Formats: sequence, C-alpha cells, structure tokens
Amino acid sequence: MGRDSDWSHFDSLDEQMCVQEWLLFSERPGLHLRWIRTKRKVSEITRDSQTLARVEGLSLFPFWGFHPRPPRRITIDAITYRVGGRIFNANVTGSDGQTLVSFTGTKNYDREARAVAHMSDGRSLRFPVHGTSKSNAIMTAVDERGQPVFALRQVRGARSQPNCVEIVVEANRHLTPELLLVMATSYYNLYTFFDRGGGG
Repeated sequence: MGRDSDWSHFDSLDEQMCVQEWLLFSERPGLHLRWIRTKRKVSEITRDSQTLARVEGLSLFPFWGFHPRPPRRITIDAITYRVGGRIFNANVTGSDGQTLVSFTGTKNYDREARAVAHMSDGRSLRFPVHGTSKSNAIMTAVDERGQPVFALRQVRGARSQPNCVEIVVEANRHLTPELLLVMATSYYNLYTFFDRGGGG
C-alpha cells in the first residue's frame, strides 16, 4: 500500500484492505505494548501490566475537534525527560540537558507523513499512516530505508475494556528508552494525518 519509494505519500486505499489490516493488527509478530490512560492527561505504556513509561500532559483520546499535543514529561526507569517546543518542533531532553529526540518537517498533515523524528545516534524516523479514516488508521514508524520499527493504533473499548493505544514493536528491533520517547512524542501525528485546511 502506498508507494514503496515514498512513504510520505498517501494513495487511496481500499477500505476493505484497511479493515483487514486493522483486524489482523493484534496478530502481528513482535513485542506488544498497551498505552492506557490512568487519570486526566496521565497515561502509561505497559507490557504485561508492567509500566515501561509514564506520560504526562497528553490526552490519548481528546474530545472531538481537539488534537493531542506532545506530552510535557515522560518518566522511564525513574528518570524524567522533559518535552519542549510545540507541535511542529517537539524535542525531548534528559536531566543533563542533552537532546535525545527532536522533530522537524512540521507534522503529518493532509494525508502526507511530513513529521521526522531525529534521535541522538543519528537515526531518523517518519510516520506514515495506513487507513481511510481515523477509525481504521495504523501509524507505522519507519527508518531511513522505509523499514518498520513500530506501529500503533487506537482501540475504542467497551464498558469492560477501556480505550487504549496498542503498539507493536518489530521483532528485530530493541525496545529502548529512546524508542519509548519517540512513541510518546509522535502519537499526535496519527490525528493530524487526516487534517485538511489552510494550515499544515
């Protein structure tokens, strides 16, 4: 789906194909994580009920018409990282002031994956979205060669199952604190991907 040579471009996708990809998401090979809200603007990325990251200042499921913004703080292994900048240029710094993740390229917008995350080791990721709408959308982080690193989707739960974000890390990728930081700060691009209008 999409153009192999340009992950930023969105081609019109068959809705049935997108639904099928959505339904098979939980069967993908790799490391499966859940991102759940614990209280207002506080959420946790977990694995088998173990908290891997605490995310503050981010609404996982905002009201209609509002979009998530980058979080303010992310705590991993008792270390708190600060998130600065705005939606177009978020950056994550450690307690020593070193920048670990920074975003350029504005944001995903008008069905184009414009956002780019730069990590401290020189790698960069883009965030293409497959889907015809937010209801069947899957956002995948891909590296410079277009190879997937992790994918995520929203799941609207029933009364017994709360809303959550499901994440699958590719089997050949290591889950590092830096990758958790990227997950937490790139999430809003799933929302803005389908936006259209005068901005971008």
